[in-house]
Amino acid sequence: MSLIAQQAFSATDLISRAKAEIDLKNLRSAERDLKQALKVRTDSAEAYYLLAKIYYLQGSLDQSLSAVDKAFVYQPDYPDARYLYVQITIDAGRAIDSHLRVAPNGQSQTMYDIGKLMSLRKQLAQAIADGAKFSEAYNLAGDLEISYSAYRHQTDTPVSRGEDRSEPVNLLYIKALQDFEEAVRLARPGQEGIKQLKTKVDFLREIIKNDYQDNRSYISPRVLARPHPSYTDAARKHKVQGIVVLGVKVNEHGGTSSGFVVSGLGYGLDKEALNVINRMTMSPALINGKPTPVTILVTVTFTLSSQNFADRG
Repeated sequence: MSLIAQQAFSATDLISRAKAEIDLKNLRSAERDLKQALKVRTDSAEAYYLLAKIYYLQGSLDQSLSAVDKAFVYQPDYPDARYLYVQITIDAGRAIDSHLRVAPNGQSQTMYDIGKLMSLRKQLAQAIADGAKFSEAYNLAGDLEISYSAYRHQTDTPVSRGEDRSEPVNLLYIKALQDFEEAVRLARPGQEGIKQLKTKVDFLREIIKNDYQDNRSYISPRVLARPHPSYTDAARKHKVQGIVVLGVKVNEHGGTSSGFVVSGLGYGLDKEALNVINRMTMSPALINGKPTPVTILVTVTFTLSSQNFADRG
Protein backbone atom coordinates (compact mmCIF):
# COMPACT_ATOMS: atom_id res chain seq x y z
CA MET A 1 0.00 0.00 0.00
CA SER A 2 1.36 3.45 -0.94
CA LEU A 3 2.06 6.14 1.70
CA ILE A 4 -0.81 8.28 0.33
CA ALA A 5 -3.23 5.37 0.62
CA GLN A 6 -2.05 4.68 4.19
CA GLN A 7 -2.56 8.34 5.14
CA ALA A 8 -6.03 8.42 3.56
CA PHE A 9 -6.95 5.28 5.47
CA SER A 10 -5.70 6.81 8.71
CA ALA A 11 -7.77 9.96 8.18
CA THR A 12 -10.85 7.87 7.41
CA ASP A 13 -10.29 5.81 10.53
CA LEU A 14 -9.89 8.92 12.69
CA ILE A 15 -13.07 10.44 11.26
CA SER A 16 -15.02 7.24 11.91
CA ARG A 17 -13.79 7.16 15.49
CA ALA A 18 -14.69 10.82 15.94
CA LYS A 19 -18.25 10.12 14.80
CA ALA A 20 -18.63 7.44 17.46
CA GLU A 21 -17.17 9.77 20.08
CA ILE A 22 -19.61 12.53 19.15
CA ASP A 23 -22.51 10.10 19.61
CA LEU A 24 -21.12 9.31 23.06
CA LYS A 25 -20.68 13.05 23.83
CA ASN A 26 -16.90 12.63 24.08
CA LEU A 27 -16.45 15.91 22.27
CA ARG A 28 -12.86 16.68 23.27
CA SER A 29 -11.64 13.29 22.12
CA ALA A 30 -13.56 13.67 18.87
CA GLU A 31 -12.06 17.13 18.33
CA ARG A 32 -8.52 15.77 18.79
CA ASP A 33 -9.15 12.97 16.30
CA LEU A 34 -10.57 15.35 13.72
CA LYS A 35 -7.70 17.80 14.02
CA GLN A 36 -5.30 14.89 13.57
CA ALA A 37 -7.27 13.72 10.54
CA LEU A 38 -6.97 17.19 9.01
CA LYS A 39 -3.20 17.05 9.40
CA VAL A 40 -3.26 13.94 7.25
CA ARG A 41 -5.95 15.07 4.81
CA THR A 42 -6.30 18.85 4.78
CA ASP A 43 -9.14 18.87 2.25
CA SER A 44 -11.58 16.71 4.22
CA ALA A 45 -14.97 18.45 4.12
CA GLU A 46 -16.38 15.80 6.43
CA ALA A 47 -13.75 16.49 9.11
CA TYR A 48 -14.49 20.22 9.00
CA TYR A 49 -18.23 19.54 9.15
CA LEU A 50 -17.82 17.30 12.19
CA LEU A 51 -15.64 19.94 13.87
CA ALA A 52 -18.39 22.47 13.19
CA LYS A 53 -20.88 20.09 14.80
CA ILE A 54 -18.68 19.76 17.89
CA TYR A 55 -18.27 23.53 18.26
CA TYR A 56 -22.02 23.94 17.84
CA LEU A 57 -22.73 21.42 20.60
CA GLN A 58 -20.25 23.29 22.79
CA GLY A 59 -22.01 26.57 22.12
CA SER A 60 -19.09 28.10 20.21
CA LEU A 61 -21.15 29.42 17.31
CA ASP A 62 -18.44 31.58 15.70
CA GLN A 63 -16.01 28.66 15.66
CA SER A 64 -18.73 26.41 14.32
CA LEU A 65 -19.55 28.82 11.51
CA SER A 66 -15.86 29.11 10.59
CA ALA A 67 -15.49 25.33 10.42
CA VAL A 68 -18.63 24.83 8.34
CA ASP A 69 -17.39 27.49 5.90
CA LYS A 70 -14.22 25.41 5.49
CA ALA A 71 -16.36 22.36 4.72
CA PHE A 72 -18.03 24.31 1.90
CA VAL A 73 -14.63 25.20 0.43
CA TYR A 74 -13.95 21.52 -0.25
CA GLN A 75 -17.55 20.40 -0.86
CA PRO A 76 -19.91 23.27 -1.81
CA ASP A 77 -22.94 20.98 -2.16
CA TYR A 78 -22.64 19.32 1.28
CA PRO A 79 -26.29 18.98 2.46
CA ASP A 80 -25.56 18.14 6.13
CA ALA A 81 -23.18 21.10 6.38
CA ARG A 82 -25.79 23.34 4.73
CA TYR A 83 -28.34 22.32 7.36
CA LEU A 84 -25.85 23.08 10.12
CA TYR A 85 -25.04 26.47 8.60
CA VAL A 86 -28.75 27.38 8.67
CA GLN A 87 -29.09 26.18 12.27
CA ILE A 88 -26.02 28.12 13.43
CA THR A 89 -27.15 31.31 11.70
CA ILE A 90 -30.54 31.14 13.38
CA ASP A 91 -29.16 30.30 16.82
CA ALA A 92 -26.66 33.15 16.57
CA GLY A 93 -29.54 35.59 15.99
CA ARG A 94 -28.37 36.46 12.48
CA ALA A 95 -31.47 35.43 10.53
CA ILE A 96 -33.46 38.60 11.17
CA ASP A 97 -32.50 42.29 11.21
CA SER A 98 -34.85 45.02 12.39
CA HIS A 99 -35.23 48.77 12.18
CA LEU A 100 -37.74 51.45 13.13
CA ARG A 101 -39.99 52.94 10.50
CA VAL A 102 -41.57 56.26 11.40
CA ALA A 103 -45.01 56.91 9.92
CA PRO A 104 -46.14 60.40 8.77
CA ASN A 105 -48.12 60.74 12.02
CA GLY A 106 -44.91 60.35 13.99
CA GLN A 107 -45.63 56.85 15.29
CA SER A 108 -42.84 54.32 14.96
CA GLN A 109 -43.12 50.63 14.11
CA THR A 110 -40.51 47.93 14.21
CA MET A 111 -40.00 46.41 10.78
CA TYR A 112 -38.02 43.25 10.01
CA ASP A 113 -35.64 42.54 7.17
CA ILE A 114 -36.52 38.96 6.24
CA GLY A 115 -34.22 38.64 3.25
CA LYS A 116 -31.80 36.45 5.21
CA LEU A 117 -34.67 34.38 6.63
CA MET A 118 -36.01 33.76 3.13
CA SER A 119 -32.55 32.73 1.94
CA LEU A 120 -32.11 30.32 4.87
CA ARG A 121 -35.55 28.83 4.18
CA LYS A 122 -34.57 28.11 0.58
CA GLN A 123 -31.12 26.77 1.52
CA LEU A 124 -32.60 24.34 4.04
CA ALA A 125 -35.21 23.11 1.55
CA GLN A 126 -32.40 22.46 -0.93
CA ALA A 127 -30.29 20.70 1.71
CA ILE A 128 -33.18 18.36 2.53
CA ALA A 129 -33.81 17.70 -1.16
CA ASP A 130 -30.10 16.90 -1.60
CA GLY A 131 -30.02 14.36 1.21
CA ALA A 132 -30.19 16.03 4.66
CA LYS A 133 -33.21 13.90 5.45
CA PHE A 134 -32.94 13.62 9.22
CA SER A 135 -35.14 14.64 12.13
CA GLU A 136 -33.35 17.85 13.11
CA ALA A 137 -33.46 19.22 9.55
CA TYR A 138 -37.21 18.68 9.22
CA ASN A 139 -37.79 20.17 12.69
CA LEU A 140 -35.86 23.27 11.65
CA ALA A 141 -37.80 23.46 8.37
CA GLY A 142 -41.06 23.51 10.34
CA ASP A 143 -39.71 26.24 12.61
CA LEU A 144 -38.81 28.35 9.59
CA GLU A 145 -42.34 28.05 8.17
CA ILE A 146 -43.77 29.26 11.49
CA SER A 147 -41.22 32.09 11.69
CA TYR A 148 -41.99 33.19 8.15
CA SER A 149 -45.73 33.26 8.93
CA ALA A 150 -45.02 35.59 11.87
CA TYR A 151 -42.60 37.98 10.15
CA ARG A 152 -43.97 38.30 6.62
CA HIS A 153 -46.50 41.03 7.44
CA GLN A 154 -44.05 43.07 9.54
CA THR A 155 -41.42 43.56 6.88
CA ASP A 156 -40.54 46.12 4.24
CA THR A 157 -38.15 43.72 2.50
CA PRO A 158 -38.98 43.82 -1.23
CA VAL A 159 -40.79 40.75 -2.56
CA SER A 160 -38.34 38.61 -4.52
CA ARG A 161 -39.10 37.01 -7.88
CA GLY A 162 -41.39 34.02 -7.48
CA GLU A 163 -42.24 34.84 -3.84
CA ASP A 164 -45.90 34.91 -2.78
CA ARG A 165 -46.56 36.53 0.59
CA SER A 166 -50.31 36.23 0.15
CA GLU A 167 -50.23 32.50 0.89
CA PRO A 168 -52.91 31.75 3.52
CA VAL A 169 -51.39 31.34 6.96
CA ASN A 170 -53.16 28.01 7.42
CA LEU A 171 -51.23 26.58 4.44
CA LEU A 172 -47.98 27.62 6.11
CA TYR A 173 -49.12 25.86 9.28
CA ILE A 174 -49.91 22.73 7.26
CA LYS A 175 -46.43 22.81 5.71
CA ALA A 176 -44.90 23.21 9.17
CA LEU A 177 -46.99 20.34 10.52
CA GLN A 178 -45.83 18.06 7.71
CA ASP A 179 -42.21 18.91 8.50
CA PHE A 180 -42.69 18.33 12.24
CA GLU A 181 -44.45 15.01 11.62
CA GLU A 182 -41.57 13.88 9.42
CA ALA A 183 -39.13 14.97 12.14
CA VAL A 184 -40.97 12.75 14.63
CA ARG A 185 -41.00 9.84 12.18
CA LEU A 186 -37.24 10.09 11.62
CA ALA A 187 -36.34 10.65 15.27
CA ARG A 188 -33.69 8.35 16.68
CA PRO A 189 -34.27 6.42 19.92
CA GLY A 190 -33.42 8.71 22.83
CA GLN A 191 -33.10 11.81 20.64
CA GLU A 192 -33.26 15.02 22.68
CA GLY A 193 -36.29 17.28 22.29
CA ILE A 194 -38.71 14.65 20.99
CA LYS A 195 -41.27 15.33 23.72
CA GLN A 196 -41.31 19.03 22.82
CA LEU A 197 -41.49 18.17 19.12
CA LYS A 198 -44.52 15.95 19.64
CA THR A 199 -46.18 18.75 21.61
CA LYS A 200 -45.66 21.10 18.65
CA VAL A 201 -47.32 18.52 16.41
CA ASP A 202 -50.31 18.23 18.76
CA PHE A 203 -50.73 22.02 18.96
CA LEU A 204 -50.59 22.52 15.20
CA ARG A 205 -52.96 19.64 14.52
CA GLU A 206 -55.49 21.20 16.87
CA ILE A 207 -55.07 24.67 15.36
CA ILE A 208 -55.47 23.38 11.80
CA LYS A 209 -58.40 21.10 12.71
CA ASN A 210 -60.28 23.90 14.48
CA ASP A 211 -59.67 26.66 11.94
CA TYR A 212 -62.69 28.91 12.35
CA GLN A 213 -61.51 31.71 10.07
CA ASP A 214 -64.12 30.82 7.41
CA ASN A 215 -66.91 30.91 9.99
CA ARG A 216 -68.42 34.40 9.72
CA SER A 217 -69.70 34.24 13.28
CA TYR A 218 -66.22 33.55 14.66
CA ILE A 219 -64.60 36.30 16.73
CA SER A 220 -61.03 35.49 17.71
CA PRO A 221 -59.67 36.03 21.23
CA ARG A 222 -58.35 39.52 21.86
CA VAL A 223 -55.67 40.65 24.28
CA LEU A 224 -57.14 42.65 27.16
CA ALA A 225 -54.10 42.97 29.40
CA ARG A 226 -50.51 41.99 28.74
CA PRO A 227 -47.36 42.55 30.74
CA HIS A 228 -44.24 43.69 28.93
CA PRO A 229 -41.66 40.90 28.58
CA SER A 230 -38.27 41.45 30.12
CA TYR A 231 -35.02 41.32 28.17
CA THR A 232 -32.38 38.93 29.41
CA ASP A 233 -28.78 40.09 29.77
CA ALA A 234 -27.64 37.47 27.25
CA ALA A 235 -30.16 38.62 24.62
CA ARG A 236 -29.25 42.27 25.18
CA LYS A 237 -25.52 41.47 24.94
CA HIS A 238 -26.00 39.67 21.61
CA LYS A 239 -28.56 42.24 20.38
CA VAL A 240 -31.15 39.54 19.74
CA GLN A 241 -34.49 40.85 18.47
CA GLY A 242 -37.49 39.19 16.90
CA ILE A 243 -40.67 37.25 17.49
CA VAL A 244 -41.37 34.23 19.69
CA VAL A 245 -44.34 32.17 18.47
CA LEU A 246 -46.25 30.22 21.11
CA GLY A 247 -49.15 27.81 21.06
CA VAL A 248 -51.77 28.79 23.64
CA LYS A 249 -55.06 27.33 24.79
CA VAL A 250 -57.69 29.99 25.52
CA ASN A 251 -60.66 28.77 27.57
CA GLU A 252 -64.28 30.00 27.45
CA HIS A 253 -63.46 32.61 30.10
CA GLY A 254 -60.43 34.03 28.27
CA GLY A 255 -57.92 32.35 30.52
CA THR A 256 -54.71 31.11 28.91
CA SER A 257 -52.96 27.83 29.61
CA SER A 258 -50.56 25.30 28.11
CA GLY A 259 -48.29 27.94 26.63
CA PHE A 260 -45.70 26.21 24.46
CA VAL A 261 -42.88 27.65 22.37
CA VAL A 262 -43.39 26.71 18.73
CA SER A 263 -40.66 28.96 17.31
CA GLY A 264 -38.26 30.75 19.64
CA LEU A 265 -35.30 33.11 19.82
CA GLY A 266 -33.19 31.53 22.55
CA TYR A 267 -30.99 33.53 24.95
CA GLY A 268 -33.67 33.21 27.66
CA LEU A 269 -36.30 35.12 25.65
CA ASP A 270 -38.50 32.05 25.11
CA LYS A 271 -38.95 31.72 28.89
CA GLU A 272 -39.77 35.41 29.17
CA ALA A 273 -42.37 35.02 26.42
CA LEU A 274 -43.97 32.14 28.34
CA ASN A 275 -44.11 34.36 31.43
CA VAL A 276 -46.06 36.92 29.38
CA ILE A 277 -48.54 34.32 28.17
CA ASN A 278 -49.08 32.93 31.66
CA ARG A 279 -50.00 36.40 32.95
CA MET A 280 -51.90 37.66 29.92
CA THR A 281 -55.67 38.23 29.98
CA MET A 282 -57.72 37.65 26.82
CA SER A 283 -61.33 37.78 25.78
CA PRO A 284 -62.71 34.35 24.84
CA ALA A 285 -63.32 33.30 21.26
CA LEU A 286 -66.94 33.59 20.20
CA ILE A 287 -68.85 31.39 17.76
CA ASN A 288 -72.43 32.48 17.16
CA GLY A 289 -72.00 34.69 20.20
CA LYS A 290 -71.09 31.77 22.47
CA PRO A 291 -67.71 31.68 24.28
CA THR A 292 -65.69 28.77 22.90
CA PRO A 293 -62.33 27.30 23.97
CA VAL A 294 -59.74 27.43 21.17
CA THR A 295 -56.08 26.78 20.53
CA ILE A 296 -54.23 29.61 18.79
CA LEU A 297 -50.74 30.83 18.01
CA VAL A 298 -49.67 33.99 19.84
CA THR A 299 -46.59 36.10 19.16
CA VAL A 300 -44.44 37.96 21.65
CA THR A 301 -42.14 40.53 20.08
CA PHE A 302 -38.79 41.58 21.49
CA THR A 303 -37.19 44.81 20.29
CA LEU A 304 -34.28 46.71 21.77
CA SER A 305 -35.27 50.03 20.22
CA SER A 306 -38.81 50.20 21.59
CA GLN A 307 -41.07 48.64 24.18
CA ASN A 308 -41.70 44.93 23.88
CA PHE A 309 -45.24 43.83 23.23
CA ALA A 310 -47.38 40.72 22.86
CA ASP A 311 -49.92 40.19 20.16
CA ARG A 312 -52.13 37.61 18.55
CA GLY A 313 -50.38 35.66 15.79
